[in-house]
Amino acid sequence: MAAGWVTVTVLGGDGTTTFNFRKWSHDGTPAGLLYDVYADPVTLEPIDTTATVPVAGADAVDAVPADSPFTGGLIARTSPPTAITSGRVARATGSVYGEALVIGALREMKVRQKSIITNSSSPVDIITLDVTYKQDLYGLIMANRSATGCYVTIKDDSTTVSIIYLPPTDTRGFMLPVDSAIPQTAINKAWTATCSSSSIDSVEITALAVKHL
Repeated sequence: MAAGWVTVTVLGGDGTTTFNFRKWSHDGTPAGLLYDVYADPVTLEPIDTTATVPVAGADAVDAVPADSPFTGGLIARTSPPTAITSGRVARATGSVYGEALVIGALREMKVRQKSIITNSSSPVDIITLDVTYKQDLYGLIMANRSATGCYVTIKDDSTTVSIIYLPPTDTRGFMLPVDSAIPQTAINKAWTATCSSSSIDSVEITALAVKHL
């Protein structure tokens, strides 16, 4: 007989259930030499696994897809999807025009904290320490309510990162892209702010950070 596909029955481990497998037979019989081969899903003919098999489909710009090619796509949305459980599979989201929607950080990993320095030159926590995550600083807004100006020193724990002058009754600060945030050196450390003068009435600070492992 000619070579071809044959059905081979295999007895399961329970001694009762049987399973059918398709094998490629050298002589067309289950008793012949059998091979495990890759088969073309349309013709069921064996495929040479050493050969290069191109993915079928359109290869020209603006061409109509042909031969059912595999494509990578996005789920088009005009509103946010329903939240799923952490750790489960999520689909990539895009606009109705196929534009990928990308954010710099998860909303749940962003931190905002408001602090006040009043008549003191002692450090004040502007981002409280986190025992699990490093917290990278990407935004700082400082409003001086006093008639006296001061220099504000921003520290990552004990390391000075920035010194910003606050004029009397004025506002200073910065806002960076989340991906360009000032990195924190270690977990379990706070960001602090210290005024150079203890005679100021009030400096109100809003700090923004993003958590990272």
